[in-house]
Amino acid sequence: MPPGEPIQELIEQIAQTLQRSVAVDDPDLVLIGSSTHFEDVDEARLSSLVGRKITGRIRDHVLGRGAKSWKELTVVPAYPEIGMTQDRLCFPLRSRYELLGFMWVLGQSITDDERRIALDGAEHIRQALARQTQSMTESRAESEALLSDVLSPRMDTRSRAAQSMRERGMFAEAKSFVVLSVIIGEKSRSEFGEPPVDIVREAFLKASQGRWRSSCASADLDSEFTVLLGSRTSIPPADSHSLAESIHREIERLDRRIADAMVIGIGANQPNLETARESHAQASIAVKVGRARALSVVAWADHPADALIAALLKDEPESSLIPPALRELNETQRESTLLLVEAFLNHAGNAVRTAEDMGIHRTTVYYRIDRFEATTGLDLNDGSTRFLLQFWLGSRHFRHDSPPK
Repeated sequence: MPPGEPIQELIEQIAQTLQRSVAVDDPDLVLIGSSTHFEDVDEARLSSLVGRKITGRIRDHVLGRGAKSWKELTVVPAYPEIGMTQDRLCFPLRSRYELLGFMWVLGQSITDDERRIALDGAEHIRQALARQTQSMTESRAESEALLSDVLSPRMDTRSRAAQSMRERGMFAEAKSFVVLSVIIGEKSRSEFGEPPVDIVREAFLKASQGRWRSSCASADLDSEFTVLLGSRTSIPPADSHSLAESIHREIERLDRRIADAMVIGIGANQPNLETARESHAQASIAVKVGRARALSVVAWADHPADALIAALLKDEPESSLIPPALRELNETQRESTLLLVEAFLNHAGNAVRTAEDMGIHRTTVYYRIDRFEATTGLDLNDGSTRFLLQFWLGSRHFRHDSPPK
């Protein structure tokens, strides 16, 4: 097999020589290419061809056997219960640094000559994938460096990066920009041992097909995965929220453990690349709100009070600086009472709406508010006291003494 041939042609050559069905998947088991059918086709192969990827129980079965850690030819026995009525030979395709994909050959028994042909073909496909990956890696590295610079705190750095982006045709006609920030829990571990950022990147690439395919950039910046969206017109909140929800669904499909540990924050529209940093700062604050409120997707503009509290509370305040009446609330009041008072203040003292929110009768609201005032000495009819108490109770969600979610 001459080097440099397209992957699809290599697949067909291997299949015709072996007279077996052959397929190549990427590391996430998304189909790259497949041969024509032979008599060895089964339901699992057909479903992967129709959907262009291995999903559901078949995917769980393959990954559960440790496929991503395989380094040599491995036999995957038939498993009729999930549609795999044929054995499979798996040839892991690896570069020096990473898994590039898998080559699958249906049928277990194989002669020494067939093994040599398959291994030779797998090596040519591995080389082709390595060249593609290297090109994509170099392009991604350049794009990530520019995105990092365009979000820099230094105006001169942002200006140079924005100019470089335009010269490369990135966001050439965009007049409005929104940043999404994807933060994963520090101690999060993938179900199948993958780096969490790789799962997020794969989910983003899948979710951003269509409208955002040519009008976005992404980067792994420190401890977050950052997405920059661009549009000719102001990006409707529903559109950016829809993309964030799609990313979350894709992450959940790939690895539920990572999905449960992540939050996606969404910033507001900005008029140019040079000010996109403001949307990034807002998205980062939105992530803090999501952590505090147990939300997976949070738009900064949808939670103004919490967003302001999160922005102001950069450090845990010293106990001695807190008014005694507030400092003692956690010790003198039940958690249910504090949540009731917070809801009462959030509803501007409306007992009916508070009762509906808390699932209790409004007379109970009046009684418990009166008891709270009597035991704390705090007058909820006083504007300053209401402001102080509402801020303090709201800020609990962002402090170490946060209420249970």
